Amino acid sequence: MKRSRRIAFELLGPAFIAVFLYLSLLFIVSRDLIVVKGFFMFLVFGYVLSAIPSVVFTVLMEFAFARGLEGRSWRAVALASGLGALSGVAIALTFARGFDNGRGSFTLFPVLGFITGAIVGLMIFVFSKKGPNQALQHNDPSCHAPCVRTCRASRGRG
Repeated sequence: MKRSRRIAFELLGPAFIAVFLYLSLLFIVSRDLIVVKGFFMFLVFGYVLSAIPSVVFTVLMEFAFARGLEGRSWRAVALASGLGALSGVAIALTFARGFDNGRGSFTLFPVLGFITGAIVGLMIFVFSKKGPNQALQHNDPSCHAPCVRTCRASRGRG
């Protein structure tokens, strides 16, 4: 997955996935098609509500990728799940007036955020190729910094 596509998915994917999961749950519970008819309204509301958490999620994920985290690692999935849960907590705090769980929103949104983050992490995992942190494929020490370290470490190994 190219970096630009990954960033677009990290920004736009969580709200769509969370709204889809939330409406699916509502439809299963209520068995009413009015939930399906309100999909676009919920989607707009989801993007408005999750704009700041999505930006923070994207910035933190890209910071981790820049520091060497590979998209095809389970650590990336775990990080995305954890950040999703934290985003859910942030969204729940806007609804639940602190940690009051009167309407169940403080329980629902962190779980929904965790599942959404896990799905986003799994999508990145599935569609990512092996990153630039692979083993050295050549012996040109002028390539870039990670290759130089690997070249220097492997010189004495014959």
